[in-house]
Amino acid sequence: MKAIVQERFGPPEVLRLVDTDPPGAGAGEVLVRVHAAALNPYDWHIMRGDPLIARLMGEVGLTKPKARVAGIDAAGVVEAAGANVRGLANGDEVLGYLRGAFAEYACAAADLVVPKPVAAVCCCRCAWLTLNRQLNCASSLTRAATFSRHDHQHPRKDARRQKY
Repeated sequence: MKAIVQERFGPPEVLRLVDTDPPGAGAGEVLVRVHAAALNPYDWHIMRGDPLIARLMGEVGLTKPKARVAGIDAAGVVEAAGANVRGLANGDEVLGYLRGAFAEYACAAADLVVPKPVAAVCCCRCAWLTLNRQLNCASSLTRAATFSRHDHQHPRKDARRQKY
């Protein structure tokens, strides 16, 4: 599988696109084929290795990142579910905290992902929801589902183009 990996802390140039083995799902985990991933401030800090106190506390790794594959928030489809996973099955569309999200496949504990809202929400919107930590608020998911349909068009950008 293709993945964006980081072997050391530094500027964006430390990130590389490489072929690597897909992760394996443990008993309480799900393997997700990633359709969209969110880039957020946490990813930026991990790439740079700051704040230094996080490195000293062991959160991100002292001399190099603990997680080789970057990214933490994503949306996609469950490819495999561990033996102890309840409520999620192969083919379910999910979103949530998936460490190593900047890859074709990522693993997560089953309690860190939720089913995608029933309404037709695009994966990009779902990745945005995980970025904003809306996983525990069903009403926010419902509002987002009615806000965005799977059309991927930005009405303001289209209107600007028509003016010129």
